[in-house]
Amino acid sequence: MKLSTRFAWMSAATLPVLVLAAGAALVPWESADLRAERDTHLHARAELLLPQAGSLAAQSAEPASRVREALQAPDDAVVIAVHGTEVAVGTTPPAAALPAADGLFSVRDGVRTWRGYSASDTAAGTRVWVVEPEAVLTAKVRRLRGRVWLMALIVSPVTFGVGALLGRRTIRPLTVLRDRAGRVSAGTGARIDLRTGVEEIDDVAAVLDGALARRDEQERETVEAWQAARSFAATAAHELRTPLTAVQTALDVLEHPGAGEQDRGAALVDLREAHGRVLGLLDVLRALSRAELTRPESFTTVDLAELAETALHAARARHPGVPFETRETGGADGCTMIGWADGVRMVLDNLLDNAAVHGAGGVVMLGLSQMPDTLMVTVDDGGPGVAPELRARIFERFSKSGSSPGFGLGLTIVAQVVALHGGTVEAGPAPTGRGSRFTVRLPSQGFPKVPA
Repeated sequence: MKLSTRFAWMSAATLPVLVLAAGAALVPWESADLRAERDTHLHARAELLLPQAGSLAAQSAEPASRVREALQAPDDAVVIAVHGTEVAVGTTPPAAALPAADGLFSVRDGVRTWRGYSASDTAAGTRVWVVEPEAVLTAKVRRLRGRVWLMALIVSPVTFGVGALLGRRTIRPLTVLRDRAGRVSAGTGARIDLRTGVEEIDDVAAVLDGALARRDEQERETVEAWQAARSFAATAAHELRTPLTAVQTALDVLEHPGAGEQDRGAALVDLREAHGRVLGLLDVLRALSRAELTRPESFTTVDLAELAETALHAARARHPGVPFETRETGGADGCTMIGWADGVRMVLDNLLDNAAVHGAGGVVMLGLSQMPDTLMVTVDDGGPGVAPELRARIFERFSKSGSSPGFGLGLTIVAQVVALHGGTVEAGPAPTGRGSRFTVRLPSQGFPKVPA
């Protein structure tokens, strides 16, 4: 059953009940008022007739018409007694049943009950009884009750129709909310964005928008995770194929019965080289997977200057023949950021290794500088530099020069980690005019999480 229909039925049931309840409380009050009004009427009629009782009773012709003319009320029932002689006008109880005392009274004549008022004039020897059947008042009360029930019956269908109209108007914001929720439920990025002026409906719309945002975020994260997993699997398969092919070739040589000692020695050298290449590749792939799958919850406060000093020390050990120097400007001693410490270290290691390999043995300069809300890292080398048309492509996977001993993934790791921090990385010429400069800009605060 629709909400508007329920609203209509509730209105149709509630208002008649209220009318009946009000009638049940009103009828006794109205009955009491009618009784008081009747008693006042009887008293007034008796007092009006008493001074004329003697002359009216003495009328030889039609005393009843003279009494009604005096009362100006054709339906009143009256009994007049003058010195023991009684004159009855209208339908009255037996004179013997009437009281001899003045005031209001009730008498019963068989199945009928009467209400009356008695007044007397002792000096004149007259008494007047004005009476009315109790059934008259009972009929009035019955008619009042009937009107209450009739009102309830009339009100019920009217309130049903009015309730249906008001119900549909009242739930219109809910209908709009339902329609918008239905339209956006299947689409990613869509929002209800409903403002009806009804606070409860707007709150529900806001809650649904929040749920939709969380759903979209979960879908995005799921898609990214699948893409990262597929990309990682493709990278592993691509890079492992070459060394594994070399291993297979070396094994074939070793198994060949006609292979000489020189061939077997060369095969063993190839096996060791392939083994080292696989180990190096696994290290790079592990770093790549960490860069792709790291969550923002891993971010903490990082001292970039301290991390750079540690990276320089490790680079000097890996490349003992390459001179490394540092250049700090703009208050670099106190440059801290919210970031992934291991990822930033991978950025520094890969940039320093890239500069050492391609720098033609020249000085590798690591620069740190701090700007408002941003930290900048630069790595300069003295090599041949990067051609302008290749400066964007070198951050793609497997992009490397023919003479490069690496896998073409180091700068890819740099780009992914920097993107994870909401920063940028670019390649350009060194300020000296010879060599390359890689520039990394990282936000110092607020991305993607500020620890409490």
